[in-house]
Amino acid sequence: MYSFSKSLTGLSVTLTIAGTTLAQVPLPQAGLPVPPAPGVQVVAQAKPLVDPDTVIKEGYQEPLLSGEAIAIMYRKFTGKRVILTKAALAVEISFVQPGPLTYREAADLLVKTCFLEGLIFVPSGANEVKLLLAPRARTVGGNPLVSDASLLPDSEELVSYVMGLQNIKPEEAMSIFTGVVSQLGAHGSIVPVPNANALILTENSQLIRTLIEIKERIDIPQEAAKQKWVALEHADAEETAESVKSIMEFSAAQNTQFAAAGGTATRTVVKGVAPSGRTDTAAVTKRTTGGESFSSVQVLSDVRTNRIFVIGRPIDVEIAESLIKGYDSPLDERNFYKHKLKFLSVSEFLNIAENAITQVSVKPSDQTGGNNRSSGNNRSQSNQNRGQASGNGSFSQNNAGGSLAETSREEGPEAVIIGKTLLVADNSNNTLIIKGPPSSIKVVKDLIAEMDVITDQVQITAVFGRYNLGDSIDFGMDFARTYQLTRGANSGFAGQNRTGYPILADPTTLTNLGAFENVAGLSLYGQIGKHFTATLRAMEDSGKFHLMARPTVFTTNNRRAILSSGQQIPVPTNSFTQGGSGNNASQSTNIAYRDVLLELEVIPLVNSKDEVTLQISFVNNNIIGSTVIDGNSIPTIGQESIETTVTVPNGETVVLGGLITERNESTESGIPVLMHIPGLKRLFSTINKEVVREELVIFISPQIVKGQSDLMALQEKNGDKSQLVRDLRAGESVLPYKYSDPDKQDQASPQDRAQRKLWYLPEPKPFPKISPSSPGKKRNVYKGHRH
Repeated sequence: MYSFSKSLTGLSVTLTIAGTTLAQVPLPQAGLPVPPAPGVQVVAQAKPLVDPDTVIKEGYQEPLLSGEAIAIMYRKFTGKRVILTKAALAVEISFVQPGPLTYREAADLLVKTCFLEGLIFVPSGANEVKLLLAPRARTVGGNPLVSDASLLPDSEELVSYVMGLQNIKPEEAMSIFTGVVSQLGAHGSIVPVPNANALILTENSQLIRTLIEIKERIDIPQEAAKQKWVALEHADAEETAESVKSIMEFSAAQNTQFAAAGGTATRTVVKGVAPSGRTDTAAVTKRTTGGESFSSVQVLSDVRTNRIFVIGRPIDVEIAESLIKGYDSPLDERNFYKHKLKFLSVSEFLNIAENAITQVSVKPSDQTGGNNRSSGNNRSQSNQNRGQASGNGSFSQNNAGGSLAETSREEGPEAVIIGKTLLVADNSNNTLIIKGPPSSIKVVKDLIAEMDVITDQVQITAVFGRYNLGDSIDFGMDFARTYQLTRGANSGFAGQNRTGYPILADPTTLTNLGAFENVAGLSLYGQIGKHFTATLRAMEDSGKFHLMARPTVFTTNNRRAILSSGQQIPVPTNSFTQGGSGNNASQSTNIAYRDVLLELEVIPLVNSKDEVTLQISFVNNNIIGSTVIDGNSIPTIGQESIETTVTVPNGETVVLGGLITERNESTESGIPVLMHIPGLKRLFSTINKEVVREELVIFISPQIVKGQSDLMALQEKNGDKSQLVRDLRAGESVLPYKYSDPDKQDQASPQDRAQRKLWYLPEPKPFPKISPSSPGKKRNVYKGHRH
């Protein structure tokens, strides 16, 4: 006999909210007949009770049993009436069991066999059961409802059991149950009731008992929530908290999805449960957590103290703390590199490092194209505006010389990000800082080792001069003769590059004028060796050579050197007339300044220790007259320019010439006063007119400097040629009186010279060596004066 609760009002309200309506089956009253259900056949009553221990020795061999035969057999074994439907009457099963077995065992085996064939026995009253087809979809109110585990039937009968939970959430319990039970039966289901914190289990009684045992072990009080402050030393609290929170939420979401995927065979459609038997994760999450994080741990950052606050279950807090400590690890030395460049500019090297790292670390599909900065030194040729006149009579500005725009660099730090690598160029300290994978750092280290090395320097000495040419004088011939006299039997070479095809002449024929082509343009007259100074002095002594400039400059290999000298002249550009016409009009003129320079640009390229290739660009501007335009005197600027490339041995001098200019000069002489009287001045004066022809000559000499010793030797050599340096070495210099010998200060008065001797401390003289043969001789000790 089964006993059911008579009052389930509160549970009915709960089930109504969850969307499931369960009906309670009333107990039949004693002495009253039970009315049969409409459409069902009532089997004749047999004896109400049987002995369950009755033994059947031969067993049962029934290969085919109809529904009616099943009802008769079940009544024989249990003494209970069996009510069956027409659908159950049409079902046939096979029941073959060898003996001996008791009625109790036979009844249990019959129920299990029917269960396997799709028939179930459902309690219907006192000494009464129903034989029904197993439903393919859950129906409302088809099974008895049990809320007490002690009232579950001993046999495997389909019942609905209300499982109350104390500490665990219904969804968590359902996830555990569906994980333990691989698959529920076609008629089974697990429905969570969050408002009542309970589960409604519909299954056979034996399986429900198993789930009750599991519930007793898992529905235990949780540990008290644990809270902890974690201080950070290396990482940022806000970024670390976001990362840890994301990991915890992702892990919890994965667990929830896995648990939801295990809840199969759910047939009752309720809110939060999908018809296919999979739990609707979104609905369950929204109902249980209000749409918040899956994780039960809270991770908050305190930016002011750079700490992270964690609260939750002890296991979750422990996991979060381990993640935080992992993020708060110090930087690996292999991922950081800092190097101060010695010879390279860090701003220029940054482009090279960026391209190298991009090539080895960034995939082709990740390259954006066109965003990488260009590298290398783009050396453009001389970008000088030649002062061409426009239609309104204005001149463009000449940008020659005095500018470092080509080699300008950023003053502040620069940063570039390539993939996972950060490059920082500290221009103020010329230091490169790298943070990224070890592979990228290795690439940059290798580049620095190969490129950050000392480069050759080149001293470039140039001489600009004009050689006065007569009607029968050619500089080439005259220079060859002068050079031969100063150099003796040693020979040079001669050639020209007017047409681009060099002509090599016999060096012994430099005195022969026919060795030089009579073509206008630049000529390479020769190459001077160690006798350059003597040759130049001989040319100056001839009176025909005028020295214009003799600059010297140092530059590194393959870098531009600019030598320029000149002035800026005012040039009117626009004139404006205002205030009417005639005498009442006022006129204003805009003035622009134009460079008139003598400029030489040289880019040396050291080919070897004995040879240098020079890229030469020479411009010489001169005022050769003036032109009156709209009442304004506009200066006429003449220009001479040379651009060429020549290879010169180290220490030798190349001579460039061939730029010849002509100008008319007139000289008036006569008797003073009378020569200025109009009409009579022609009688008392003489005007001499002549054509002056001059050829511009350029001497360029490169000297390779490979180390400190070469530099010191070259400085010593240059100092010997400078009067200022010689005066400095002798003490006769522009240094303050305090640091020079008073006896050699000719510009000082005798009184001042005597006063300065009181505090002048000259360099001590070395002590004289004492001979062993004269031990008694006194040593001369130099005493200086000190004030």
